[in-house]
Amino acid sequence: MDIQPTTHRTYRQAAQVLANAFMDEPVSQRVYRGLTAAQHLKNLKADFSGELAICVRRGEPLELRQNGSILAAAAIYPPGAYPLRWYDNLRSLVSAIAGHSRYDLRAWLRWLEAVGELHPKMPHYYFEFMGVEPAFQGQGYGSRLMAEAVRRADAAGVGCYLETATPRNVILYERFGFQIRDQIEVIGLTTWCMWRPAK
Repeated sequence: MDIQPTTHRTYRQAAQVLANAFMDEPVSQRVYRGLTAAQHLKNLKADFSGELAICVRRGEPLELRQNGSILAAAAIYPPGAYPLRWYDNLRSLVSAIAGHSRYDLRAWLRWLEAVGELHPKMPHYYFEFMGVEPAFQGQGYGSRLMAEAVRRADAAGVGCYLETATPRNVILYERFGFQIRDQIEVIGLTTWCMWRPAK
């Protein structure tokens, strides 16, 4: 098992892993409800391809590989790299829309606005997305990736921040020292904003 940076050569493979992992994620389900599974997956692949292309340039995306295959991936931004510049946000949005079947753009933008207002101002590592290929979930691969991510934050002497709308993830993140900082209701979903202090 090997954890390494995601690059321009591998980000589309990592995006596919994230797309597979987020098929049952609540925000994804809400924004893409009414679509076929194939349309839903296609939209997620477009989303994560755009996000990771930017993260490769601005952040520290990671992937966990075993026997040459990516089993888990994460989009991570170090202190000062997030929020993204306006033109990166625009590029990501245009890229996603161009690759999409129909979806509830207004709900997606409402969710982004709500969590964006709560984003911490102090220096921190931002764990934007993290996911494991569904067939390998529950086997510790996500924990391995998270452990590497928090190690980097600890080495930099800063906290970590993330959001999740998946209840079972709250317990997992608490095991790594995250605490619920805010809990909000938006687009009919509960979202937990979580902070891990510097160690």
